[in-house]
Amino acid sequence: MENEQDRPEEAPTTVDAWEQRYADRPQVWSGRVNAALEEVARTLPPGTALDIGSGEGGDVIWLASRGWRATGLDASKTAVERALAAARTHGLSDGSARFVASDLTDIDEVVGSERFNLVTMSFMQSPASLTRRDILKVVAPLVAVGGLLLLTSHAEPPPWSSGRGPRVYPQPAEEEAAVRAVVPGVAWETLEADIRTRVHSHAGREPAELRDTVVLMRRLTGRS
Repeated sequence: MENEQDRPEEAPTTVDAWEQRYADRPQVWSGRVNAALEEVARTLPPGTALDIGSGEGGDVIWLASRGWRATGLDASKTAVERALAAARTHGLSDGSARFVASDLTDIDEVVGSERFNLVTMSFMQSPASLTRRDILKVVAPLVAVGGLLLLTSHAEPPPWSSGRGPRVYPQPAEEEAAVRAVVPGVAWETLEADIRTRVHSHAGREPAELRDTVVLMRRLTGRS
């Protein structure tokens, strides 16, 4: 897990980093639900969900189409505009799929006192100003007692990486320990803390095997 010295002196802000990424391409993601989220949520009863770094909305739309009341938070206004358009295309105009353009520093204004049955964060590893610990300190308390926290991240650079990708590749034990450390007085049950492999093709290249850190924890007790 990174420390304060890992943070670049002139790191871009979270908003700038993500807005640039989406502005550079007409579409960044496939629109399909992330595999780890699908596996976890497909057997859960619908409830409230918060997707941190929701991008173009694939995960939120998948949840909402299955009866969840899902909120997506992304720092990029461009990403949020695309997500809203995708939700309309899927006929989700009933408020079940909500998207907000905001970074984590404004999270209280977005969610207020609400806590969620499921909080998910997938591959949010941009070279921006927040450290991994900063992020988890904000995200973990948003899980309701009895709810689930799902963290999916790249465990190592992909074969086609040119050094411009994430600076930090969280490992399962590091993620689990960090969640427990950043919210004092909260008890967690770890349901999974593993590295999964998957095959993925990027930009027309030959398919390659990727390694993802997947951590799933249930909040048992504790005040927000």
